Amino acid sequence: MAKILIIDDDKELLKKITRFLKKEGHTVFQAYNGNIGLEVLKKENPDLVLCDILMPEMNGYKFTRIVKNHSVFKYTPVIMLTSLDMFNIQHSAISTGADDYLLKPIDYDQLKLRVIAMERIKQLYFELLEKDKKIQRELDMAQRIQFSFLPGKFPEFKDVAIYSRYYPAAVLSGDLYDVKKVAPGKCFFICADVSGHGVPAALVQSSFRIILSKYLDNYSDDLEKLFFMVNNELTALKIESTFVTATAGVFNFKNNSLQYINAGHPAAILITPEDVKLLKQTSSILGMFPDTHYKQIGIEFSYNDKFLFYTDGLVEIQDPETHQWFRLKNLLSMIKKNRQFPLNLILDIIEEDVLNFKKGYRVNDDVAIIGFSFAGKKEM
Repeated sequence: MAKILIIDDDKELLKKITRFLKKEGHTVFQAYNGNIGLEVLKKENPDLVLCDILMPEMNGYKFTRIVKNHSVFKYTPVIMLTSLDMFNIQHSAISTGADDYLLKPIDYDQLKLRVIAMERIKQLYFELLEKDKKIQRELDMAQRIQFSFLPGKFPEFKDVAIYSRYYPAAVLSGDLYDVKKVAPGKCFFICADVSGHGVPAALVQSSFRIILSKYLDNYSDDLEKLFFMVNNELTALKIESTFVTATAGVFNFKNNSLQYINAGHPAAILITPEDVKLLKQTSSILGMFPDTHYKQIGIEFSYNDKFLFYTDGLVEIQDPETHQWFRLKNLLSMIKKNRQFPLNLILDIIEEDVLNFKKGYRVNDDVAIIGFSFAGKKEM
């Protein structure tokens, strides 16, 4: 049976309702106005509240608004009581947050049915809450597992500094980055983005990561073949409306060269002491079209150059208040102004400015950033 709180300044009616509900086997608590009702609510945590609309000190509307905005009691059903059989009164009751209303004089058969219905509704509320908590626990575990796939420590190369940033839009992310040493003085890197967000994108990201690792050891020296094989296997999964964009390449630190492929991914940024440049986008996305051929490009770099690879969430951020967009031109302008700073400091500036742009709101899309700096010594 339920614990029921009745709030009404009509003491005779309060006694009648209490007597009826106790005969039905319920535990009943009484209050004569909204203020007392709130005190009893917090102390006894009832399963249901019957609340008169017109009362002194605090009326039923205000009481219900407080209850429905309370973190603990917002799922407690409230039935409003009124002697006014007028649509606007009933509309106001429901609009305020009441779950139902009952007309005076009380029809006790109707009251009995309402109590049964509200008990069922509250039970469903708590079943859903428990399921939601279970899902959240599983998502938190999945997030820890996904984060464990990110490189905790980058391979070390003389005169090379590697930095990263990662901002998931949800608990799970479709973005990924990785760096692997493939030979003395050589490293493979990738910055990739699965279309969509959340669990579906995270699952595709895991599949993509497995497929990539399957071919990487054999084809790290042949990026075009690597992308061809990965694309065909990813396409064969036939995941509807899902694709991957990626920039991947191999740095050769012995001759200061980079071989890379950009598969539909945002253009990487080369930061030199003199200027800021975008690297060419070379090829189509992964996972949509079988037998796609990908074009590899080679460039040379100098000491004091820096490279920035990122996913599109970094340049598709909207201010929730002004609705202005943070775009690529904003990013390039910011980097150009600060290009003389060490790369880790540039990333800190990007992070600070983006967070200020968002005004504390979560990013709309996953953001992954990975950067390489060739400073001749490790940056501090």
